[in-house]
Amino acid sequence: MLRVRLFGRPRIALGGVPVSGAARPKVVPLLAYLLLNRTAPIPRRTLASALWPDHADDEARANLRRHLNYVQRYLPPAPPGRPWLLTTAAGVRWNPEAQVELDVAEFERL
Repeated sequence: MLRVRLFGRPRIALGGVPVSGAARPKVVPLLAYLLLNRTAPIPRRTLASALWPDHADDEARANLRRHLNYVQRYLPPAPPGRPWLLTTAAGVRWNPEAQVELDVAEFERL
C-alpha cells in the first residue's frame, strides 16, 4: 500500500520503503493537489492554472503534461491494473481504486 504523509514535510512510502529520489519542484505540489481533491476528476485547465498561474494557458498546460509524466516516474510502480492516476484529455484524478493511506484522509475521517 502506498502511504502518503502531507502533514509536515511530505513523505511517500510503498510497503514501508520510503520513495527516494529528487522530485522536480512542482511534482509534490501536483501530487498533493490531486490527493487533496481525490473525489473527482480535476479539469486540466484548473490544474494548470493552479500550479502555473503566471503562465499563458498553452504554456501552463504543457507544463502540466510534463509534470504528470514526472509524477508517474517519481511514484513507485503501481500494482497491475491499478494506476495511481487516471488521465483523460479533459482531466486528471487520483485513481479511487489505488490503495493509498493518506494522513489527510484519516484526519478528515476523524
